[in-house]
Amino acid sequence: MKPKFKDKFIGFIDLLGFTSMVDASESNTGRSLAELIILQTILENRDGIDNIRENGPIICPDSEYNQLNLDIQVSQMSDSVLFSSEISPSGVINLINLCWVVVFKLLQEGVLVRGYITRGSLYHDSKTFVGSGFNRAYEFENGSYKKKSSVTAFKMHPDECGTPFVEVDKKITQYIEEQSDPCLKTMFNRFVMEQEDVTGLFPFKKIAHECIVGGSDYDPLDEMRSNDVVRRMLLVLKENIVRYVDAENQQVMRKVNHYLDALNRQLENCDKFDEAIGELDKPIAG
Repeated sequence: MKPKFKDKFIGFIDLLGFTSMVDASESNTGRSLAELIILQTILENRDGIDNIRENGPIICPDSEYNQLNLDIQVSQMSDSVLFSSEISPSGVINLINLCWVVVFKLLQEGVLVRGYITRGSLYHDSKTFVGSGFNRAYEFENGSYKKKSSVTAFKMHPDECGTPFVEVDKKITQYIEEQSDPCLKTMFNRFVMEQEDVTGLFPFKKIAHECIVGGSDYDPLDEMRSNDVVRRMLLVLKENIVRYVDAENQQVMRKVNHYLDALNRQLENCDKFDEAIGELDKPIAG
């Protein structure tokens, strides 16, 4: 069959600091080679790809699609990965989920990433890829034209660029806004956060404990225990993020501080949750 370009959803993710990790591994002062290979395996998310190819859409399985396998493709190149999918509600939300899983699992390993999710022209198969859609994603993440990354999601200063997040192109947010699919909109909102008209994958948004106070199954002690599970998970993430970081490297710490700040806010929410449950559980004065 003659190859042809397609209009596709595209996700490009780059693992930050990998060159330094390799140097440290070769000098036996950092992660082992086996650990680096594990990071590359997480980055590719082959299990997620194979799951879609074998079973169809995983997220919003009842949403509209063109092909059961969503024309899902992946190409992993050392410290970066390219995902692509068909143009459909199922295609976009499952591609976003693939990217979110990569971000979160690498964060559990204490590794930060930067990337871009967009829509554009692409030829992509198991061996190669080419197209202006990839060029757009790569240029936004890498900054090949402007000499610095154009990713500004969740920036902490007005002129900050190259933040360690996966930014979502307005082409994607506009497409989702135009759809009437409630599952698509609900799941998208769970994966992302918007700040100053810029949308990005936010790995902490789904790490939270919620409960219905006064429900038939409501037990304040159970709720506080569940909240403590979330708290311990957040503390482990903080520990993993700083484990391999050179605290004297200001450029690295600027990136790390984005995540530490977000984790600290989530931990504060855990404390507030406990306080609220404690207040609600107090006996009413007669």
